[in-house]
Amino acid sequence: MNVFAKIDRASVWHVLILLTFCAFPWHQRTSTWGIVLLLIHFVSDKDLLEKLKRIRITPLGWTSIAFFLYHLVGMLWTDYTSDGWKSIETKLCFLLLPFLFAGENHITHRSFRAIMPYFLISGVLAFVYSFFFSLHKYGAQGMKEVLNRVNVSEGIMHPGYWSNYYAFALVYMCYALWIYPVRQKLFYYIMLPLHFAIFIELCSKTTYIFFAFFGIYLAWRAMSFIRNVWLRLASFMGACLISFFILSFLPPVKIRIDEIRNESKPPPANPAFAHSTESRLAAWGLEKKLIGINPIIGYGTGSANPLVLNEMKKKHYDDLVKYNMHTHNQVFHTWIDLGIPGLLLLLGFWIYALQDFARKQNGLGFWSALMCFLYLFTDDALEIQAVGVFFVFLVFLFQKLPGKLKT
Repeated sequence: MNVFAKIDRASVWHVLILLTFCAFPWHQRTSTWGIVLLLIHFVSDKDLLEKLKRIRITPLGWTSIAFFLYHLVGMLWTDYTSDGWKSIETKLCFLLLPFLFAGENHITHRSFRAIMPYFLISGVLAFVYSFFFSLHKYGAQGMKEVLNRVNVSEGIMHPGYWSNYYAFALVYMCYALWIYPVRQKLFYYIMLPLHFAIFIELCSKTTYIFFAFFGIYLAWRAMSFIRNVWLRLASFMGACLISFFILSFLPPVKIRIDEIRNESKPPPANPAFAHSTESRLAAWGLEKKLIGINPIIGYGTGSANPLVLNEMKKKHYDDLVKYNMHTHNQVFHTWIDLGIPGLLLLLGFWIYALQDFARKQNGLGFWSALMCFLYLFTDDALEIQAVGVFFVFLVFLFQKLPGKLKT
């Protein structure tokens, strides 16, 4: 008897989705491995032609494909061909994932619930590995240097990118603790403080902003048992203020708040790259200038970073030039590259995703899309595989999950 006879395509597909999830926290380029495996699985179907005939791309999928294809069109007028092809490479997920998930998407609430514990464990193990990497390299300088957010993440990837996986994990666990049976909650009670500690250690300003929104939602939902509207509102406001007060004393949070307070002013003559808010404000000012000169069609795919860097050289922002400062704003980045049509496709994709998930009452999909939407305004998220591939993957995976998570 052939032991593989009982292994159907859906089972293999679920294993590949599991491996893709587990690979995300380990390196910013491992995200592409899962996509490649899903593509191989897709085309190795003996009924491929029939499957292709059955594919029905959703409006969100067509917006995604159009966003990718317009980057190819933008190559016609770019002066930065090499940068353009790199930008296109990072956005292949916008072309492939709509087809892959329209052709095969076997995800169910039950199978997703079975996959997520492996993702949570993988995230913890990845941080443990990176911690020992930092301990080996910086241990002689003391634990303060070992636990510096940049040093402790050096073995894996940039802490801001990495923190998104732990933010998503926290959102998922909050839903799990609301709706899953008591017998299944012990695992999440163990994982929640571990992921929260890692999240606080790595977190970027953007994910703090995101969790401010999510925290407000949590507080309001937690007080649904209070029938009196005014009492509920007063309790809600009090809980938000107390939570903010307590969190603001955590060293990683306090450092980020102080950075924003000290750096949120007109940039100095030579902004420091290490000051993330200061360097972003300097870059955004130059980006607005470039957009004002050519707002309609843009400068062509891949133009944004070279043009901004050239403007920095003119302004003698020597420290930013030294570290090859990039746009740190996907909205401005796309507008510089592709003009208003590209900007409308970018915003249209994420706004449509948010609206669609809200309509379906798909909380995980909505909060995942919102996290990336916020990221568009503080970093060039879709130029980074660790961010762009992850969130586009989640959007198309969750398209199949109907409404609320179920037990």
